Amino acid sequence: MTIESIIQGCQQGDSEARRELYQRYATAMFSLVRRYVRVRAAAEDVFHDGFVLVYTKIDTYDHRG
Repeated sequence: MTIESIIQGCQQGDSEARRELYQRYATAMFSLVRRYVRVRAAAEDVFHDGFVLVYTKIDTYDHRG
């Protein structure tokens, strides 16, 4: 899947697209969160909240910039 098709799928509520988005970016996102949040449990909360925010705001994404 291309990132464009993943985003489009997420915008349409496709759970497979959401799973793919998570699988592609979870490791990098969690690593970034851990740089700023040292307590693992707190970092997991921030990480989770970040993905919830991505999923709820994906309809506003505009690839044109």
